[in-house]
Amino acid sequence: NKPAPPVIPLLERSMTMDGRDDEWFDISPLAPPGVSRPLTDRPPPQLRLGANDAYLYLFLKAVDHAVVYRDRMDLSVTRNDHLRLVLVDADGVLKPYIIATREPGNVVAHVVSVTGRSLRREPEIAGIWVDTVEGYNIELRILRQLFRNQVGIDVVDVDNPQTRETASTAGGGLASAAEVPAIRLPSPRLD
Repeated sequence: NKPAPPVIPLLERSMTMDGRDDEWFDISPLAPPGVSRPLTDRPPPQLRLGANDAYLYLFLKAVDHAVVYRDRMDLSVTRNDHLRLVLVDADGVLKPYIIATREPGNVVAHVVSVTGRSLRREPEIAGIWVDTVEGYNIELRILRQLFRNQVGIDVVDVDNPQTRETASTAGGGLASAAEVPAIRLPSPRLD
């Protein structure tokens, strides 16, 4: 028996995209995503979601003592710490994105192929990556029209800037639409 999908709180305001958690204090973290490769000595990432009529807002807090950013000379978006965001659209099609950056600041979502190749940028997903004492925070604004009610994440950790191999992944793998968790979004308000 699958547990009921979490109900995402309706936000009375748009969130300020600043990567700080001060606006998120009254929203409970969702249960930590499953772990598909072992985390080392750190707690799992914290994920919070909220929505208004137009957007889903995502706040991720990751503990990572060795943040590895994208190499300026490398086109890859996966040989570094990154967030894999997976949406399922209204037709049931899996829509994978990678959120990665070369330095803290504004981030873009890269539409990726099944093999992980970056195809283009998705302008309807915007966000920010902020370094913290314990690791980093990512805050995203996702247009609700991009998906129906399934949202999944994998938090991918790379610790060695020379080998750039994945050290651990927190998440469910999310290789098919059936593996992407469902959420219950608030209904749009009627004016």
